[in-house]
Amino acid sequence: AFRKVISREPDHFEARANLGFAYLGWGRNSNAIKELKQAIVYNSRNAEVWSNLAIAYENLGQTSDAAGARNRHQSTRGSPGKRNVTT
Repeated sequence: AFRKVISREPDHFEARANLGFAYLGWGRNSNAIKELKQAIVYNSRNAEVWSNLAIAYENLGQTSDAAGARNRHQSTRGSPGKRNVTT
């Protein structure tokens, strides 16, 4: 469903964030990173996306990238752009 939305609306933040989260759950970390980074282009203030990105990087052993994403997660928590799109 998310891919269908993205094919019609490539800049659809929620679809990209949720597809990235789904990929993360399926253990497809590289795909998750691709979608989560694209979601961040459309809303860089969403703490949950940064957190999920950090997890995907950690799962791939990319500790430096994970730390950067984790820092962004911490700095965006509670910001007006935060919307939980993973529930």
